[in-house]
Amino acid sequence: MKKRFVSALCVTLAVGMVAGCGSGSNGSGKTESPKPSGDSAKPKPELRQLGFNRNMDPNADPVAKMLEEKTGYKVKYEMLPVENADDKLNLLMANKEPYDILKLSAVQYRTLAAQGALEPLDDLLNKYGKTLLDTGNAEAFENAKLDGKIYGIPELQPRAFIGGALGIRQDLLDELGMKVPTTLDEFYQLLKAIKEKKNIIPWTGLNGITDITGAFGLPTQWMDKNGKIVNRLEDPAMKEYLAFMSKLYAEGLLDQEWPVNKVDTVQQKFTSGKAGIIMYGWSGAPAIVSAMQKTFPNSKLATIPPLKGKDGVSGALLQGGAVGYYIAIPKASKYKEDAMKYMNLKVQPELFKTLSIGDDNVHYKKRSGRQAVPDPSEIQ
Repeated sequence: MKKRFVSALCVTLAVGMVAGCGSGSNGSGKTESPKPSGDSAKPKPELRQLGFNRNMDPNADPVAKMLEEKTGYKVKYEMLPVENADDKLNLLMANKEPYDILKLSAVQYRTLAAQGALEPLDDLLNKYGKTLLDTGNAEAFENAKLDGKIYGIPELQPRAFIGGALGIRQDLLDELGMKVPTTLDEFYQLLKAIKEKKNIIPWTGLNGITDITGAFGLPTQWMDKNGKIVNRLEDPAMKEYLAFMSKLYAEGLLDQEWPVNKVDTVQQKFTSGKAGIIMYGWSGAPAIVSAMQKTFPNSKLATIPPLKGKDGVSGALLQGGAVGYYIAIPKASKYKEDAMKYMNLKVQPELFKTLSIGDDNVHYKKRSGRQAVPDPSEIQ
């Protein structure tokens, strides 16, 4: 389990550099870093990394700065667009854009590998990625092979997590004199109150099936029904869910532009106060809160937990536990060896610990011999 955890996070933050790691004894019982070798003393090239779109500037992320200081590698982070990301990625690879590191979905990984756009990593891993191999999951590496070769380092998600939720401004709840809803009925009453008393869009979102399906017993796309794997679209409860959503739409409790909304549009409606409730993913929360507090300085984002439906039925989609992404080096990279060294450095114990959980007494405190996240008031 420890190996899976290390393998997952090391690649998840594929934002790194290649500094000398490891330690040696100086004969006094103390440990010191080894002297720079001729290779490590060479100027290190700037690496280019391409990843998924995030509601933040990865180049301004404190972790990126820390990694540059620790490793000596500067990485320029670039993101695919929210819309038509696969088309943009394929175009960049066809044009042989010299990125050094790619973070890819499973479909993107296998597509680009089959097209010959990715560098086989077996030799690079054996030469420069020893720690990646030692701490990685052997089964995941084996499953990553295509025609017997590894083209991407599997990024394992260390544990299951809930990746999305419904959010509402706490000050809006206070104005309405209502509490965070816990049941489907309470949620419906909240939507009605927002429309009638505030005259704004009660609930905004975009495409796909919403996060309230757990209240209908449909939290996941596939479910075990009496030993048979069934898609939730075939479950009778889906009709009840669709009927409920249709009712909300007919009563004006859903954003009437829901089918054509974009991510930025949804966030703008919510943060500007034009909408009361938003569907959001965990990675988008910082940008949403920051933008929201420019309009509502004293407000907080209140999270609505998985709602309960009939007979107390509730549930939320758990993500993780398997390979989430693959970290690859494109054939067009100018610095393949440095890219592998960089990724291997991030799993060196001390650096990995820092990029994973931060610094002691700053981002966490040790209590009774265990590491724990401190109360916000304790964070320096």
